[in-house]
Amino acid sequence: ENPSIPAANSSTKDRSEIPNQQASSSDVATTNKRRERIRKLFDMVDENQNGRITAEDMHRISQKLELGLSLEQINDMISLFDKDSDGKLSLNDFVEAADF
Repeated sequence: ENPSIPAANSSTKDRSEIPNQQASSSDVATTNKRRERIRKLFDMVDENQNGRITAEDMHRISQKLELGLSLEQINDMISLFDKDSDGKLSLNDFVEAADF
């Protein structure tokens, strides 16, 4: 047996091999900032501020930004992330879509 290679059943691990399970405070801060930016975008799209984004809300924004998306295309996109199948996006649905 080669002494420089640990045995397969060796419980000794170099600390560098163990992944850090805790997120650093800078990672958490970055995640919180990103979520806040997504929340601001959500609020801009949700013009009536009811906590749900409809296809019509998205279509209005798409027209303002000259994205050229049809209402049908937007409905298709919403259906991909709409967890409760109500035809609208909640903030959590919207965050998931942003992470896609």
